Amino acid sequence: LFAISGCATPNGDEVAARWIAEMDAAPPEERIPHYDEVRALMMRPAPPVGDPAPDFELATREGDRTVRLTSFRGKRPVVLIFGSWT
Repeated sequence: LFAISGCATPNGDEVAARWIAEMDAAPPEERIPHYDEVRALMMRPAPPVGDPAPDFELATREGDRTVRLTSFRGKRPVVLIFGSWT
């Protein structure tokens, strides 16, 4: 699963819109893998503050199984950390 959710900058919406416009204008062979799915995720509005996070599924670090966010609801806190190390 590959997901991007906006940009952590004061003008993140502008940055995301500019990146999408550049990718849309690029020939398909020059776009990132799975671009259509990434674009759809970036265009999705964020959930309102206080609403539950949308469910998703990710592979474990070992890659031997997957875990869904909803499997933790009501059991223990879940902290999601997103960042860029580029």
